Amino acid sequence: MAADPLPFPSANAASAAERPSKGGAWLQAAAALLWLPQAAAIAWSIGALQQGTAWSQIWIALAVFLATGLVRALLDAAGLRVSFTSARLYTQQLRQQALKAVALHSPTDSQRPSPGLAASVLNEQADQITPYFARYTTARTKVMVLPLVILVCVAWFSWVSALVLVVA
Repeated sequence: MAADPLPFPSANAASAAERPSKGGAWLQAAAALLWLPQAAAIAWSIGALQQGTAWSQIWIALAVFLATGLVRALLDAAGLRVSFTSARLYTQQLRQQALKAVALHSPTDSQRPSPGLAASVLNEQADQITPYFARYTTARTKVMVLPLVILVCVAWFSWVSALVLVVA
């Protein structure tokens, strides 16, 4: 059986690299949840227009909508920055582990990968996992959290509507 082209450290050494922080994913999930108050402000202003209330009430709804949108944008940007920074740090840790694994072998070892292959893995292919850790964990967190929060919010107002959401 042929040896792997680029040897990696043992399982103990691989666990030494810290997984990327999920703080950025949670910040982005919180930002995504802020569309619920925005939707509520829109619904409230439409209801106020329909009832013919004063324009001052509609301006308040507009201010709430804009302030929530600003907070949402800031949270999303902060979450993206934290996610990307922790993903880059994790990629660097994995790259250092792979470099140590290559350095363990003698330059005359026939099982050692070629320098070109090692450079390709360490430089180009290692960067391929950064978007995975920066974006996938965020998307997974949003998919797990947002539907449940929406379901709870809908159930607060109408259990029948929440039941329809669960069945659909």
